[in-house]
Order: sequence, then C-alpha cells, then structure tokens
Amino acid sequence: MTVYGIDPALMDPVVLDYRGAAPADNRFIHLHRPMSMVQRADLPAALHWVLMDVNLAPQVALITARRLAARPRHALHGVLLTLKLDDWRAVRHIPRLLASISAMGMEEVKATQLPSNRMELFVCGLTRAGRQRLTGD
Repeated sequence: MTVYGIDPALMDPVVLDYRGAAPADNRFIHLHRPMSMVQRADLPAALHWVLMDVNLAPQVALITARRLAARPRHALHGVLLTLKLDDWRAVRHIPRLLASISAMGMEEVKATQLPSNRMELFVCGLTRAGRQRLTGD
C-alpha cells in the first residue's frame, strides 16, 4: 500500500524511510503542507481510504475529508476519522457530523468516544466497496 501523509510538520525519518518490497520502492509520500493547500490532483486518481487525525474543529476536518474523498468515489472503501470536540456543548452536533459522513457515500457509519481526553470521537465509515471487502460478498 502507498500512503500519502499530509502534514506541514517534518516527518520522522523512520516514516520517510518506509519501503515496500523493493528497496527503492518508497511507499510513503509526504505532502509537506497544510491540508487546505492540498489539491485533489496532488493525490493518486483512486483513493481507497481517507484517514484523518487533525487538531481542527470537526466541521473544518470534514470539509477537507469530503473534498479528498469526492473523486473517484467508486474506488473509496471508507474513512477513518478522529474528530476533536471543542467542548461538551459540541456533543449536540454529533448527529449532524455523522450525517455529513454518511453523505460522503458511506453506507455504514459507526462512532465511539475515545478514552483519552474524552473529547474525541473515532468514526469509521464504509462505502459499499468497503463493506464488500470486509465481508467478502
């Protein structure tokens, strides 16, 4: 698998040196810039997964996740997102956030509260292709 990491910070050399089967086959591509500066053309034509763990308001994180997962949607298997809630009042927005993830083409969306800080949700969304791959159907 090839991983595209989007982060304006420097990557640990261990991550940058991740190699595939052949020594020269770099399987980690670091896009050294903020997510807002990444264009869909910077990524491969087909994305199978969008994983996101950012320190942004959930609404802002979902805007970027939707943009990255939008094309080509048929190849997408799912999203794995960590959403950070600003404060406890943000809990009332969770149903709307999950609906927004469903609207990205996810047939199944599950969320769980993460124990660290108690202000984070882990959300897994699966498309039809992702569910088929998971179940083998």
